[in-house]
Amino acid sequence: MITSRNVRYFYVLLLILSPLIARSYYDFSKNAYRGSNDFSCLQNNVNINFGEFILDTTIVTSPVVSILVMSDIAFDGTNYFVVWLDNRYDLPYFSIFGARINRDGIVIDTGGIPISTICSIKYFPAVTYGGSYFLVVWHDDRNVSTDFDIYGARVTSDGIVLDPQGIPICTQSAPQFDPNAAFDGNNFFVVWTDARLGNGDLYGTRLSPSGTVLDPQGIPISTAPRMQGDVEIAFDGSNYLITWDDERNFPTNDFDVYGARVTPGGTVLDTSGIPICTVSGGQGPSAIAYDGTNYLVIWNDARVHSDSSDIYGARLNPQGIVLDTNGFFIGNADNWVSWFISVAFDGTNYLAVWQDYSDTTGFDIYGARVNPSGVVVDTIKIPIARRIGSEDSPCVAFDGMNYLVAWYGAADSIPFAAIFYRRISPAGAMLDSSEKILSIQASSQDYPAAAWGGSSYFVVWDDERGNSFENLIMKDLYGIRVSPTGAILDSQSILIASGNYYQIFPAIAFDGTNYLVTYDSGALGIYDIYGVRINQSGVILDTVKIPICVNYFTQRYSTLAFDGANYLSLWQDERNGSSNFDIYGARISPAGTVLDTIPLEICTAPTNQQYPKVTYGTTNYFAVWQDSRNGSINIYGTRINTVGIVLDTSGIIISATGYNQNYPALAFDGLNYLVVWQDDLGGPFDICGARVSQTGTILDTNAIIICAAPGNQESPTVAFDGTNYVVMWQDSRFGNYQENLYGAKVSPAGTVIDSFVVASQPGRQILPALTRGNGNQVLVAYTGWTDSINQHSAQTMRIWGKLYPPYGIAEGRQYKPGSNHINIDLFPNPMKNVTNLYYNLSYDTWVKITVYDVTGRLVKGIVNKQQKKGDYQAILNLSDLSQGVYFLRSDFNGYTAIKKIILIK
Repeated sequence: MITSRNVRYFYVLLLILSPLIARSYYDFSKNAYRGSNDFSCLQNNVNINFGEFILDTTIVTSPVVSILVMSDIAFDGTNYFVVWLDNRYDLPYFSIFGARINRDGIVIDTGGIPISTICSIKYFPAVTYGGSYFLVVWHDDRNVSTDFDIYGARVTSDGIVLDPQGIPICTQSAPQFDPNAAFDGNNFFVVWTDARLGNGDLYGTRLSPSGTVLDPQGIPISTAPRMQGDVEIAFDGSNYLITWDDERNFPTNDFDVYGARVTPGGTVLDTSGIPICTVSGGQGPSAIAYDGTNYLVIWNDARVHSDSSDIYGARLNPQGIVLDTNGFFIGNADNWVSWFISVAFDGTNYLAVWQDYSDTTGFDIYGARVNPSGVVVDTIKIPIARRIGSEDSPCVAFDGMNYLVAWYGAADSIPFAAIFYRRISPAGAMLDSSEKILSIQASSQDYPAAAWGGSSYFVVWDDERGNSFENLIMKDLYGIRVSPTGAILDSQSILIASGNYYQIFPAIAFDGTNYLVTYDSGALGIYDIYGVRINQSGVILDTVKIPICVNYFTQRYSTLAFDGANYLSLWQDERNGSSNFDIYGARISPAGTVLDTIPLEICTAPTNQQYPKVTYGTTNYFAVWQDSRNGSINIYGTRINTVGIVLDTSGIIISATGYNQNYPALAFDGLNYLVVWQDDLGGPFDICGARVSQTGTILDTNAIIICAAPGNQESPTVAFDGTNYVVMWQDSRFGNYQENLYGAKVSPAGTVIDSFVVASQPGRQILPALTRGNGNQVLVAYTGWTDSINQHSAQTMRIWGKLYPPYGIAEGRQYKPGSNHINIDLFPNPMKNVTNLYYNLSYDTWVKITVYDVTGRLVKGIVNKQQKKGDYQAILNLSDLSQGVYFLRSDFNGYTAIKKIILIK
């Protein structure tokens, strides 16, 4: 029978006994997932920020749309702290998150606390409290040469992570994994399974409250033959008791439960181990709690059922004597009990919790109370969580009044999970009528589109605020108006389209009076194209959405342009064969009437045509898309007149090399078009482009290389500012999953004349969308990470905006490719009157550092002198200024770096 225990031990044995195989697998993962050796996913190498703003500051919490597993819990005397694995960053590995819950069952950290977001594979987080801190430990593969190592981080009772890079607790050669920890009043003791001797042995170390590892080589606790794993630890006021699953008696027995006592000084008192339960059938894993007199150790036990296990327990006194030989029965399993069990003591009884399987509801969470004499109080097990789907990894703690049980759960209908919790009284009563979700965040937003409406910008996006755990596949469209100064004109975002399932991938255009938004609507692979009109005041004109193309087959990724009389919407369409997309379209009048009820065939060439974009010139539309008719993916285009006739029926080849070109975008300068795309050129993606005349002639037969920096440059967008084209893209030159936004100017003659940083904040900035406003101003809207909104934890992706050139301050050249540039930072920021200013000079130069307000008025001079190469630190005091947003400008040798300051009084 394959169980989670079998899988877990297979995984452990793979790491220990087959290091070459394991290393090959994980090297492949790292090469696929990381573009560099920089492991700090949410720490950017460049930090030049100017004028970025979140468009919608509404906080509506919804479940994290992510995969969440492996929870653990501790209590600090005031609040619970639950930790888990979380991949909400859309990364191919997990981060460690946590959140506090008060005694009333209210979540304090609604967005969760990111404890470790380093780019590495992490598993099995555990948490304990002591010395004014929570200590979270896990195993981590960031050090490729040593495989998995043990790391930890301290978190204050206020939820502040003191060690965001992690404390390296054990980085010896060969894998260390599956750690646990406890506190003795002076130090923490961290234990783990260690493969340095070839087997899975048990090691530990003392860790001071300051984060100092006191036993760098580790203390061997058990080096018996074969495997020792799933280590648990508790402290009785004098010594630690450590328990584990032990394979030393194989093949006579499967795994048995052993233990050993260790002094606070690190001396192992039971070097041969204490055999807690060695009956046939297999025992383990275990969990421990201490009642002030004795320990209770519980474990999974297969002595009765060969294909499942029950819950057994035994008491041990502080001298290491087992009081219940062979253990006693606590609870039965209907079918199968999971690897994860937990136990806590409330001053009168213990509460043991475990996962159980039912044929009707799947995996559920059950519990039973046991008194200090070893008598089971609940002979009928307590149902804690029983929903259709799967509940797993339960953990329990006691707060002096009640218990809190946490676990992760998944519904059968969705590919995601959530961390749940429920309070239980010492009498075994459920204090919460139903399970509550802990893993929540401010609703995430994605895929922005933007248009200029004559006096303001309108930005639209898809939004997950309507999600619930039972219905995680729900997205609605929202929008908001933005003034040319960057002011948000709507007190709350405007709901544009809602309904069952997804309303996603919006496009927007303006007809001189109103906006039209088109979007995909549907789910489960079946999507249609709908539209909604909105006036310049943000009022929805179509209470019933406009069906632009409703077909049994899938229509996706609409694009939109206006020709002065009507709109033209294009999309990719699957009607000619499953997974064989073509380009279709329809014209829509300003009154919202679909003029082409039978869609226009734009391109139905063999294989796939996808991701169309369209704009209008002076007499015709020009459309582009990616096309795989030649084997590789190339960029094609065509002209379409205003009555919907395709003028280039075979398509115009804009770029057709042996490499792949993807995701085109285009803009018109009054004479020609500039088409841009991401191009792999035989390596990482770069940004390329080509100009096309209104007659369809390719003016740049050799593509213009707009950006070929290290790493990937992807998802380009382009607008014409009246003088030059402005091209922007997401850029991972500092490592995958560390994207910043970069930009460049391209002249109408096709010359790249400038390159600059657009947004370089902590976290990812992706999927930019550009539109031109008044004069030469453009607005870029993009999806970007935010850890907080209005001083409330968010931990989500939001839609950001930025004006270029920045409003109120003349545009400075922030970055020149290939040059040395200033690196400058502030901490803390946001600040209260005073903050620390740090900067580095790569050579001797004249430095001028000044502060401006949002109107561009100089309000303070900081530095104005010649300085030598090196690191500098200064105190920035803004106590004489009023609360608000300011900008720190640093000039040196003709170059400028600008950083936003948030001053809070």
